[in-house]
Amino acid sequence: MQVRTLIMSVLALLAIAAIVASGATGQRTDVTTVTLVARTNHAESLNAAIARFEQQYPNIDIKATYLASAALNTTVTNTLAAGTAADVMSIGSGGAPTAGIPSVWALAPKYLADLSGRPWVKQVWQPLVPLFSVGGKLYAAPLVNSVVTVIYNRDVFARLGVQPPATWSQFLANCNRIADAGVVPVAMAGADAVSVGFLGTALSANTVYTTDPNWSAKRNAGKVTFRGTPGWQRALGLIQDMKGARCFQPSPATTSAAAAYGLFNAGQAAMMIASSVDTVTNVLQPNPTLNVAMFPLPGESPNSTRVLINPAVNLTVNAASPVKEQALQFVDFVQRSWQSVAVANAENSIASIDVVKAFTPDRWSLFKPFIAAHQVTVAPLSWANNANGVAVFRAGLTSLLAGTKSVDQVLAEVDAAW
Repeated sequence: MQVRTLIMSVLALLAIAAIVASGATGQRTDVTTVTLVARTNHAESLNAAIARFEQQYPNIDIKATYLASAALNTTVTNTLAAGTAADVMSIGSGGAPTAGIPSVWALAPKYLADLSGRPWVKQVWQPLVPLFSVGGKLYAAPLVNSVVTVIYNRDVFARLGVQPPATWSQFLANCNRIADAGVVPVAMAGADAVSVGFLGTALSANTVYTTDPNWSAKRNAGKVTFRGTPGWQRALGLIQDMKGARCFQPSPATTSAAAAYGLFNAGQAAMMIASSVDTVTNVLQPNPTLNVAMFPLPGESPNSTRVLINPAVNLTVNAASPVKEQALQFVDFVQRSWQSVAVANAENSIASIDVVKAFTPDRWSLFKPFIAAHQVTVAPLSWANNANGVAVFRAGLTSLLAGTKSVDQVLAEVDAAW
């Protein structure tokens, strides 16, 4: 009798297990797969967000593919035209694909889902909204808001008795003092189009956008010109000031990005002007023991210093996605306050919600007075709707570094290209 009872108990347990297994199998058939394509650089932060999302939404599986910028551009463009695009895509801002990926203005509204009514829209930093919109509707969600920053070597500064500058004159004085000690003050990748572009736009933030925060929109409307704007004349003139203060290494116009980062990582240069996101892969990850910090490139005074935000990478949803609702759920999830902050932390960028709330994360401590005072502006090239104009602008800055063109010549050529 005991044996029979035991057998019956075992059979009952097996039956229960079978039912559970059957239920689990049935549940798996209900899983919806959402495809995502993005840049390889952002795999780590996106994978972490995907893991958190799938834990909360076990019936949705995010299948991510990561590509280099050029491949991503081709893939997104071609698959959208063919009707085979991923459900969620990583795209750029504005009109010109300045990050090497397709832009909102080029793809919306034909290919992108309208995100205007999503719950997170109210927490988007307002200056980003025009860059994500076409015809008054929003088509992208901010993912990575890089900061154009001066990254500096704390140990070199301490050894030379140099402090992060609060004004432009202090910055130039630091250059001379560092150069006197036989150290390169600013490693400048003048032969790299993107790097030299960061230099010009960071300078313009403090000269153009302090008095006219809407200058970029006016330029797109044909109401202002580069050459006719004193702030742009001043911005490019500051590059001449930097050369005079020996801020750069010899021949900065012919220095590649790899060579410039090499100088900085080896402790042979005290500073670099770079995208905060780029410093992750080029400085922080390969050199985890390097003692570095960041400060904004200063203006003439603290009141004229602006924190420059580059909304380089954003998320959008394919309008033709067969699983659009699940794709929207993922984008909504990533845009939640704490999720967007987690992504920003991983990317060494700043969350849109933090800019809106004027909150400064610890790693941006030297930016705090400016963020608190809302002295923040969008990178000018994010507003570009002319890829050739962007290329001419960047090439002109290289010419300034080389001394082969004047400020007036460069600005005139940019206007002609725009």
